[in-house]
Amino acid sequence: MTLYNEPDAEELIKEVYAHFGLAYYESECLHRELCMILAFNSSQNKLNITRPRIEEKLVDAFSLTLGQVKDSLKNILPDILYLKLEEAVKQRNFLAHHFWFERIHLMLSIKGLRQMLEELSILTKSFSKLDEQV
Repeated sequence: MTLYNEPDAEELIKEVYAHFGLAYYESECLHRELCMILAFNSSQNKLNITRPRIEEKLVDAFSLTLGQVKDSLKNILPDILYLKLEEAVKQRNFLAHHFWFERIHLMLSIKGLRQMLEELSILTKSFSKLDEQV
């Protein structure tokens, strides 16, 4: 029996794409949160903070990759959080650059689709939980 004969196949395929989008969204939420922390912690003199200066710092921070932001915050974040961010960067890079290439074969079966959904759900929860900890 092929995947196309399965009644749930179309819905599962849609779910995989939706869960991929959600996982990537959560990784971007984490990235933006870290960028804001970097921007607001980079001012030497808190009395000289102006709206244009903060906007400039935010633009600079948002231009960095997740890994670059993580490294810029190394001296600000607790060590345990920094280690968790190192893992999150690896997970995000896998999701962005390798997930489809390495998992596309799983889309040919219901079992594979469910496996992908489980993996994406774990990644989503991981990014979301870490964002809350930050």
